[in-house]
Amino acid sequence: MHEGAPRNPVMTQSEGTESSELFSATLGFDFVFSKDQTGAFRCYCVEFNGHDAGVGGVKDIPDGQIDSQHKVMAQIRNHRNPKIEHKMRIAEEIIEDLKTGAFDASNDGQEKVAAFLHKSMDTNPLFTHAHHNPEFVETIAEDKRLQEKYIPEENRPRYYHERESPISSTGLWVVKRYDSRAGQKVFIINNSEFQKQFITSVDLLANYVAQEFIPSSGAQILEEAGEKRAASMRLLMDFRFLQNGQIKTDFETAYQRVAPYGMDQTANSEGRPLSLQDRYVVSRNKAARSVAASPEELEMARAAAKKIIENLATGYRKDFERKKR
Repeated sequence: MHEGAPRNPVMTQSEGTESSELFSATLGFDFVFSKDQTGAFRCYCVEFNGHDAGVGGVKDIPDGQIDSQHKVMAQIRNHRNPKIEHKMRIAEEIIEDLKTGAFDASNDGQEKVAAFLHKSMDTNPLFTHAHHNPEFVETIAEDKRLQEKYIPEENRPRYYHERESPISSTGLWVVKRYDSRAGQKVFIINNSEFQKQFITSVDLLANYVAQEFIPSSGAQILEEAGEKRAASMRLLMDFRFLQNGQIKTDFETAYQRVAPYGMDQTANSEGRPLSLQDRYVVSRNKAARSVAASPEELEMARAAAKKIIENLATGYRKDFERKKR
């Protein structure tokens, strides 16, 4: 980013002849920044989300940290399609009724109902201006079990696989359901709990992913008076991937979500004990505050996102060729 440029700029396209488009997509990347064992500052992609990824937190970035025009454009970009939102709400209610037993169905029936609801909601993205992802890309974005191979090793936390060492080098594991969203169904457990509860459960091994916990360095732009707080950066990109390998970004925005509690805080203001989830799982649904991403964080996140998109494009081409046979 050049000197004096506003943070989180809208990416514009240059005039001229373009290669033909391979596919267009919307992805919301989630990054944690941390210092590794050598002291180097690194960017880790802990997951990426598909065309329903939102950026509602941009509007809450304090004035002066981000260009005001970009904040307005991000709010326009975050406009929801009311019809899709209504369908999603109904689907969520039915799924909840299935879980609680209010709507009785066999296990096979539950799976069929859930699959039907999922397919019916895939007609359009939740957000009006998002790109509609091709099935190959959206399937991976919706299933965290499939994402590891597309995230470059240098930007990827260690994933646990059966028969590998169950000892995290940081002492903790992040365990999350493959389809978790907004910080839900995400747990942080120590090595002992991981060995007792996770690796001995067939259901957990099948439906959850486990990553070594990455200690957050916080948000660079935020000057904390007291203790450090965990942060997770959302980078949203609406883009087109061209046949010649170029990535044309139609819209981009980013911000850091900062936990409401300090990393070493043991209780809230009312004296309630704080869990590891309270301190380290960062989400707007869990009262995270918004701050702008720093130029360094943006540069590192963009570079990682570019590699992930290129890896997805390689997989997309192979899948396309396989289906042609």
